[in-house]
Amino acid sequence: MKPFTMAASRQGALNKLVCAYPKDVALTRRSKTPCTVEKADCGPDGTACQARCE
Repeated sequence: MKPFTMAASRQGALNKLVCAYPKDVALTRRSKTPCTVEKADCGPDGTACQARCE
């Protein structure tokens, strides 16, 4: 299964980085260090999305 989008958000003291996959599947990274999504669209092969976390 290949990801199709990536998003970063903040929830209280935690920062979330969410990779969305087909069939409503999501992988979430939660940490106190901030992440920035540099490219949210993963493209047809699932490799184009990029994020940078401290």
